[in-house]
Amino acid sequence: MARPKSIDRTAILNAAEELITETGGTHFTMDMVAARAGISKGGLTYTYPSKSALITDMLHRELARFTARRDALDEGGGPADTLEAHVRASAEQKHIFQTRAAHLMVALLNEPGHVGHVKSFYREMFDLADPATREGRRIRHAFLAIEGLFLLRGLGLMDVDDKEWDDVFAYALDAF
Repeated sequence: MARPKSIDRTAILNAAEELITETGGTHFTMDMVAARAGISKGGLTYTYPSKSALITDMLHRELARFTARRDALDEGGGPADTLEAHVRASAEQKHIFQTRAAHLMVALLNEPGHVGHVKSFYREMFDLADPATREGRRIRHAFLAIEGLFLLRGLGLMDVDDKEWDDVFAYALDAF
């Protein structure tokens, strides 16, 4: 009996992320993912029975990648340190990761069941800053500024060169 071929989940996720980056997150199909990953559509649907399941794993992988970096930068002194680490980790994002993350969010809009996870992630971060204090309000504004810039640049809605990017993040980090 022949040994069954194994499907490489990482290769599938890599292929899907490449396609999301290329298509803007709205026009990628399971057929396209299977072809890019070099597997049959049957092999893909065995591993990921739906596009929604694939997007779920892509989302979890992207959030895990980002939070691992954020946590590595977190000095552990409290909520403001976590938010500062978030800003620092965002500032480090290479353009391809930034574009992929932004386009993944676009794909999420087409899969409403996944939006809740992202909303929880952002709510948790936003709530780390106390709006009752001047410092907390400054930190919230810094967080919103960098997230807005991240999406504008990542979605290609605004051309932002590296100097502008660095300037905005440096100013945001002054809030801490």
